[in-house]
Amino acid sequence: MPRPPHARPPTSSSAADDLLATLKAATRTPAYRGPLQIAVFLIVFMVFDAAWSGDWSRIGAISKETEAWLKPVSGVIGAVHLASAGVAWTAVSGRGGEPLVPVVKALAVGVLAAVEAVWAED
Repeated sequence: MPRPPHARPPTSSSAADDLLATLKAATRTPAYRGPLQIAVFLIVFMVFDAAWSGDWSRIGAISKETEAWLKPVSGVIGAVHLASAGVAWTAVSGRGGEPLVPVVKALAVGVLAAVEAVWAED
């Protein structure tokens, strides 16, 4: 029996499953676990340093307005990293693993480390 022209084609979760499998595989690559997370850590460190040290505006690298703007941004980043640490703790301890290293990594790197902890294969 032909499908009416206005009916949607049947949906398949295979495309979504393929995407999820690809993303999970990406979290296990050396590039994800190394340079990408190191870059995120350094950027976060620079934001906190620029917001709170006063050195960046003193030498003219950023303006006082930018420094003031970065303070609440660093608060949001801190909250995201704390939430990421909670996710990592829950994921790893739920599998019966030792959560200390994933939690510390999530505090430093944030969402990338939490995703890695959630999708980790023990």
